[in-house]
Amino acid sequence: MKTFKICTLFLSVVIFAIGCMTQFNIIKENPKSVNLSSYNSIYVGWLDLGPNLYGHKPAEWITENRRNNVDGLQIYLKDALPGKKIIGAMSPADMYAGNADLQLQFKLNGKIKFENVFVKVCELPVEITYIDGKTGRVLYVSTVMATCVAPFPRNWKAQSFDGALDNDIYNLANGIAAKIKSGK
Repeated sequence: MKTFKICTLFLSVVIFAIGCMTQFNIIKENPKSVNLSSYNSIYVGWLDLGPNLYGHKPAEWITENRRNNVDGLQIYLKDALPGKKIIGAMSPADMYAGNADLQLQFKLNGKIKFENVFVKVCELPVEITYIDGKTGRVLYVSTVMATCVAPFPRNWKAQSFDGALDNDIYNLANGIAAKIKSGK
């Protein structure tokens, strides 16, 4: 019984530590430092989550893409950047119309990975291009990895692919917001 309690305690500590891992990592960036804090309005482009249906029917995957962009990334950025005006694409066809100080363009940089190896892990690799909305000049480009690892400190819905992907989108938005707020 004592061994069981010790193993349970150890396992709980390991799971808690994994759940508290950094959930947004910058893999590559150019330049290393850029001040984006003065931009007050931000256009959020469309993040195409790719042609892989991840078990969805085609119409469901289109709906899932829209939910993650409009009801996910844009809303999470609004929450993470109070005082900034967030404008976003409503569909993949929407193009930037020159109505913001900063434009964000997204490109899926590989395949979304969802695995169940001891704990559930979902990885979302994305390339983000930050463009001055008035001049069109590229200010900053980063390749990032948004990750969620059980037990998902934000919520427990991430036991499914859709929930884990939502957590990755949340982590992506918060990583972007941290970069914009940091001033470096």
